[in-house]
Amino acid sequence: MERKARCFCRYRLYPIETGGDCTRSHIKTDTEAGELAIILQGPVDTKYNFTLETVRLYKKIFPDSIIILSTWDSTSGQLIEEFKREGCEVVINKSFSPSGFCNLNYQLCTSLSGLEKARELGAKYCIKNRSDLRIYKEFGFEFMKSLLEMMPLKLKENDKVPQRGRIISLNGLSGQLFFPYWLQDYLYFGFTEDLINLFDIDYDTRIESGLKAKNGKEFCELVPPEIYITKQYLSKYMKLDDNVESYWDAVRRYFIILDFGDLNVIWKDKYGLYPQDAVMCEYPAGVIIKDPYRNFTFSNFINVYQNRYVHCDYYEKARELLQCPRR
Repeated sequence: MERKARCFCRYRLYPIETGGDCTRSHIKTDTEAGELAIILQGPVDTKYNFTLETVRLYKKIFPDSIIILSTWDSTSGQLIEEFKREGCEVVINKSFSPSGFCNLNYQLCTSLSGLEKARELGAKYCIKNRSDLRIYKEFGFEFMKSLLEMMPLKLKENDKVPQRGRIISLNGLSGQLFFPYWLQDYLYFGFTEDLINLFDIDYDTRIESGLKAKNGKEFCELVPPEIYITKQYLSKYMKLDDNVESYWDAVRRYFIILDFGDLNVIWKDKYGLYPQDAVMCEYPAGVIIKDPYRNFTFSNFINVYQNRYVHCDYYEKARELLQCPRR
């Protein structure tokens, strides 16, 4: 690769199964038992026993956390019993229609019911985690909790958003930096009540599933699930201006965006393992990224948080210059 492409290449291996070398650390933290709940929401991913192995891994790297599987009534009883034997709380949701644009309503349903179960069990913090996504980062909870303490909300006078702390999300697809209100929905972390409030929004009445658009502007106008959730949540408390300036201001005040690498995240299913870096890395091999294709990396978040980027008209036009990402 280095000889032919004239590019350095690095890689990391993530174990499929959680036995063997995946052992609990002897490092002690100040985390209390039951302080954190992790909601694995969505259909159970059975290839490589992915979701079940995720539970087993989380029992080691998030010791004494509450793990909740929030899934569908179509899941086999035998499979449900396997999760229960691993010490997993299970919430069964009944299927319904309409599913919303790109199955958005299914995410809202399984996420909210799992979060409400976490509240019932007394969890102070929650991770909303897709069932086909896995965190490998030891002490990832302590890391994210520390970020909430280090970066309190930047509230303005008469601010009506009732958050206890920031909500953490991951970086998303190319162009996210200039896609107003695009907070990636793979994973959220925050106070339990804050995440319940985030998902306590109206269901989507649309039934379309395609995201066909010529450019980033048209893509945003379709209001994909990621944008829908953020806008519906914030619009409960404020009038939103649909532009980059207001989007960055909301991120600066209420959210934190991390890179996949900050939590050693693998997202296995939707786009496959290999294309993931092609749409989420900051610099494709041999090419300096073009501005309209920049995503909201943690470094970009810090620069937005600290007002290092001075707003200009170009930011509002950038999404028109992006050829629509495949979805």
